[in-house]
Amino acid sequence: MVEVFLKILNMSITATYVLIAILILRLLLKRAPKRISYMLWSILLFRLVCPVSFSSVFSLFNFLDAPVADSGEIEYISKVNGLTVVPQISSGADYFGNTVSPVVSQAVETTSVDPMQVFLSIGTWVWFAGIVIMLIYSVVSYLRLKRRVSTATQLNGNVFETDEISSPFVCGFFKPKIYLPVGINETEREYVLLHERTHILRKDHIIKPIAFFALSIYWFNPLMWLAFCLMSRDMEMSCDERVVCELDREEKARYGETLLRLAIRRPILAGSHWLLVKAQRKAGLKMYFTIKSHRFGLYAQQCL
Repeated sequence: MVEVFLKILNMSITATYVLIAILILRLLLKRAPKRISYMLWSILLFRLVCPVSFSSVFSLFNFLDAPVADSGEIEYISKVNGLTVVPQISSGADYFGNTVSPVVSQAVETTSVDPMQVFLSIGTWVWFAGIVIMLIYSVVSYLRLKRRVSTATQLNGNVFETDEISSPFVCGFFKPKIYLPVGINETEREYVLLHERTHILRKDHIIKPIAFFALSIYWFNPLMWLAFCLMSRDMEMSCDERVVCELDREEKARYGETLLRLAIRRPILAGSHWLLVKAQRKAGLKMYFTIKSHRFGLYAQQCL
């Protein structure tokens, strides 16, 4: 278990370097299509799940001079030996030493516990407990959410409506369903369904839990929480970007107004869904004001 924790620590440091590079690229590509920023997070996810480093002249770790073990894994923190041998006296001749100096024969090989090993052992159990807590909380929140929408009314296909929620969302891994709050008019419903179906088409409902599972493993790294929030925001912005490319000028303005009305509503508190809905609210507000500032020209050049 300690060896697994050490491997996770090393992979976390590697992922941190990758995250810093992604943040820099996001700034440089601020005016680029949001789907590019969204795709950059797949690099971080790969580094979080792949322990092996591949040699390349273009590799970031060539500039960092990262230590690579024979197995191909990058080891910033090497494996430590938890047992330290106590210095002992040796006369060089067993029989002569035992006869002349009995004290020498008592200096048998003993060991003592390395403080670093104690620290790693405690850290391992704390890390494992954190994973268990996050996964249990996520599962319990998901089950509570499912229970809340269990009385939802089916409108058509995989679209359901309920008064137990205030924000629309997609729920389900293999058979995703779209849940809408009561009170959305026909125009708003059309835009909301277009947005949520785009999420399903892009498999965002699968990517989201995978990203949250990776976050559960690296929960001790605060930068991974930042990465999850930014990834969720880029997911929403790139989804909106794809939707508006299929709308005309008037529809783009109405779509932005719909996002604003839905964004100011209170989000549902449901594990990883809560984090994503908060990001969706911020992305919706940003998209609305972007539409207002560009009005009829939003993403026009990207759609050409």
